[in-house]
Amino acid sequence: MAISKRKLKSVPARSRGDDGYLSPKIGGPKGARLFFALFTLALLIAIVGCATPEIFQNFQSQQQRQARLRWQQPTGNALTADSYFSRDSSGGVALLIAKESPQPLLEAVLQNGTVALRGPMLGGLTWTGPANAAPKRLAPWAALLSAYALSATLADGSQEIHTGSYRAQFEKIHGQLKSLYVVSSDTGDAFFVRF
Repeated sequence: MAISKRKLKSVPARSRGDDGYLSPKIGGPKGARLFFALFTLALLIAIVGCATPEIFQNFQSQQQRQARLRWQQPTGNALTADSYFSRDSSGGVALLIAKESPQPLLEAVLQNGTVALRGPMLGGLTWTGPANAAPKRLAPWAALLSAYALSATLADGSQEIHTGSYRAQFEKIHGQLKSLYVVSSDTGDAFFVRF
């Protein structure tokens, strides 16, 4: 094995760190702008991630029901978990999904046509906006909330309803919703809820 004895070019002293090792030069106007941009981005992510939309704070549950929820994606992935559906006095609805965890996997609220979703199932992010403008991956949850809200107005018996964003089957007995089946028209995701 041959060892090369080439002469290495010397590196200017200003590129060396205090410890003598090479370190990237971050000084100067470009470095300051880069640092400021990264700092601002990190701050915005922290603020948005910690923000709690008013819709979550303003929802006052009047009636809560426990249910078993099964979410089936067209890819075959499925989740079965305990869930809690709530109504408030103004017609708003909320959903909380828990699965062997002290923190909910998902919290969702529909109030006055606005949906708010947050939780680990969304990567820790929060989304709030009109129910009919939910991003494609969140549209099934907006459809489920909309169908649950609609169930309060239905008579006893089995009924099927088709809308532009979902189709749903309802079963009510003595004014109580017993089961709800919702399929999102946007994604094909299906929910089966047994109360």
